[in-house]
Amino acid sequence: LFSSRSSSRVFTAVLTFGLLMGCTKHARIEEPVIHVGLDEGVKTLDPANTYDENSLQVLSSVDESLYEYDFYSTETKVIPLLADGMPVTSKDGRRVTVKIRPGIHYAKDPAFGPAGTRELVANDFVTAVKRLAHPGVQSQGRWIFDGRLVGFTAFVKKLEATPKEKLAAVFESGTIPGLRAIDAHTLEFTFEKPYPQFIYTLTMSFVAPVPPEAIAKYGDEHGQMNDHMVGTGPFKLKDWRRGFSLTLVKNPDFRHVEYPLGSELAGKTMPAADGIEYRVLREEQPRWLSFMRGDIDF
Repeated sequence: LFSSRSSSRVFTAVLTFGLLMGCTKHARIEEPVIHVGLDEGVKTLDPANTYDENSLQVLSSVDESLYEYDFYSTETKVIPLLADGMPVTSKDGRRVTVKIRPGIHYAKDPAFGPAGTRELVANDFVTAVKRLAHPGVQSQGRWIFDGRLVGFTAFVKKLEATPKEKLAAVFESGTIPGLRAIDAHTLEFTFEKPYPQFIYTLTMSFVAPVPPEAIAKYGDEHGQMNDHMVGTGPFKLKDWRRGFSLTLVKNPDFRHVEYPLGSELAGKTMPAADGIEYRVLREEQPRWLSFMRGDIDF
């Protein structure tokens, strides 16, 4: 369930409905916050390296990708999330154009300075893809484009051969021929040969947008952003105590999105919950007892 970008949206919908409707023994009607017990801590908040179940569960409530799976369909179906429609593929199958929905903004964050936020643009996806090639980031998602996207492997080799003191400048100025931001809301990918699986990779956290401002403020000496998320999603990070707990709160400026038909919350505005609190309970028995006492909801 949590291997998909949109899983936490469904997770939030289902649990919030139970909490608000009082259909469980320990329903917190007066506290619309979801309490989750994790079997281990969240490893990273960097979308370039988020691949484990628990980290994905958290990240997908904050960061969004171009597409998501439709959990209310009886078929395996990919639908737009940040994208404005489905991709357009050239006749030879090598060039894929993706439109981005205009008017989407990041949750307010100090990284954006006095303005607090800005609109999502195509270059944020370019930055995300380039980070997969960065040797300091050590992304597990490099396989998505390695040997497929025109110029990606060459860019990897160029960065790997660059002295550490010059790496940031080369990364920032470098380009990947097969990846272009045609304008503020249009992305173009060119592949060595047709890549029919590409639409499914665009649901993954590896290709979630990354604003350069966030890298400048929260990136470490290696270029990783393990401790902070800056996304366009319905929640934002409030607090993270590594190995113990993590708290998300509702993004008050989240765009108007309604739960889809087929959901118990159809027609209501996302997110229905005020927050999600994750607690690390490594042992199965204490985790189960916490659930039975009503300390956690899932």
